[in-house]
Amino acid sequence: IADVAVFYNAEGEWTGGKNQLFYDTCRTLTQGLIDFDIVPYDAIKDAKVENGRLQINGESYGALIISESEILPYDRLSAFARLSRKGLPVIFTDSLPSKSAESVDISDILPCFEAISGSLIADNLRSHGLCQLSGEGKGIDLLRFYHIRREGKDIYLFSNEGIKNDIDASISLSHCGDCMIYEPWENKLYRSDARDGVLKLNIEKGNMLFVIFGDEIPSDIPYFKRAFEREEIDMRFDISVKDEGEDSYRLIAKDSEPFDISAPDKMSSFSGEIKYEGVFTSRDGFNTIDFGEVGEVIELWLNGKYLGARINAPYKFDMSSALVQGENKIEAIVKSNLAHRRRDMLSSFIQIPPSGIMGRIALYKYGI
Repeated sequence: IADVAVFYNAEGEWTGGKNQLFYDTCRTLTQGLIDFDIVPYDAIKDAKVENGRLQINGESYGALIISESEILPYDRLSAFARLSRKGLPVIFTDSLPSKSAESVDISDILPCFEAISGSLIADNLRSHGLCQLSGEGKGIDLLRFYHIRREGKDIYLFSNEGIKNDIDASISLSHCGDCMIYEPWENKLYRSDARDGVLKLNIEKGNMLFVIFGDEIPSDIPYFKRAFEREEIDMRFDISVKDEGEDSYRLIAKDSEPFDISAPDKMSSFSGEIKYEGVFTSRDGFNTIDFGEVGEVIELWLNGKYLGARINAPYKFDMSSALVQGENKIEAIVKSNLAHRRRDMLSSFIQIPPSGIMGRIALYKYGI
């Protein structure tokens, strides 16, 4: 159940396509919380329109947006006009085509279309009801969503496309009442609610959440909690490394702040495992640790108990099962990118992510 379909004219400069305007339009739709799919002409040419909505492979769209093109083949313009005459809004960004590629007269086709400035498209679609939700809060411009309806259930996928910042927002939906939230990285299920149609979401950088309405909610699952307090801690570690192919670690730093192991003035060609051993003092109510930026995979033990691994941000771990009052011993192992040592023709010219923990470690307190 998408809001709009977008056709990108990618047939070359001879058509007079405006690539940057297309990308700007997609960015505007994203920031306006308009759900869209980019669809090829092959999917459009034989598509049907039912009740004013475009139907493609079981998906439904409320409008078709076409990237600005001075020239388009006549068959494409005719196909777009057919959809418009069936009741589908067909919108060109900024201006209408001036002619067909074959120089066939298109004066009878152009009235089927509307031209709207790319920067105004999201507001125009929203004013006509072609949107499913609205929202406000921190990081809302980084939120993408996808909505499907299956077997009487409405399922939303909310994704944080940012890699630096979290999303903490209130989302207004057409649904009210209780719902379930599935967190895929942790493989955990929670209960939540959208009272008065407002759902509060907290999504860490690079993470996603599934929100499910219409399913029976087990009574024993916990409520979804949001991070509401963060405190950075100054952790120092004994740091050891084990190079690729070696069997044992060797100490390279004692009582040290974390740093990029592969920095030019450190061990630029290092590839292997980095072990961090350190201690921190617990804070009341703070039961989650976030390692911030890590290159690239991290495993964590707290007081000897294994807490799992993270392959990408958020590099967060729930410590509740092993946390004690007072001092807590951390052992973390980070596995770096092999390309620092083994470069091929491609990786020789691209930037490789740094290695190890890059600092800004923080504790989080969560609540409903």
